[in-house]
Amino acid sequence: MFFVLLVVLSVLVTGIYPAMAKPPLPEDVVIVPPETGIAAARFSGFWEGRWIRNYATKQYPEGEIRVAVERVTEKEMDIVYSRGAWEQIKENYQRIKGGTVERIEISGKTYILATFKLNKEMKLTLRMENGASTIYAEFINEKNQKSSVFAILSREK
Repeated sequence: MFFVLLVVLSVLVTGIYPAMAKPPLPEDVVIVPPETGIAAARFSGFWEGRWIRNYATKQYPEGEIRVAVERVTEKEMDIVYSRGAWEQIKENYQRIKGGTVERIEISGKTYILATFKLNKEMKLTLRMENGASTIYAEFINEKNQKSSVFAILSREK
């Protein structure tokens, strides 16, 4: 009886928060080591996480996200942004070259901010606090309004 209960609970939990495969990246991804002394050099490499939809105080998990930061200079960054399938969204990836890199101050803290144009209405921003080991990702519309979706990315394992 106890075993049956465990199986039923496992199926219910798996149905609510299904395990997802990592979103795809193209086979030709190449990480170019950044020059020394570049502030945004810590972005270089592979990152992964999960989009979270934020409604007031409730947060709901959305699809998976992967980012390969292929090239970093003092003022630009090239990435491959990949998202997993979730509800009506199909998994896909997009290579974006020439994202802008800048230093910004928020409440006395220094951040590196990279901004990438996804299409004519949306931008993807990646932000890392000075000295941090995670990246905060979010969407911004053409009016510079933040969406209710964000992700915290960690180095890919």
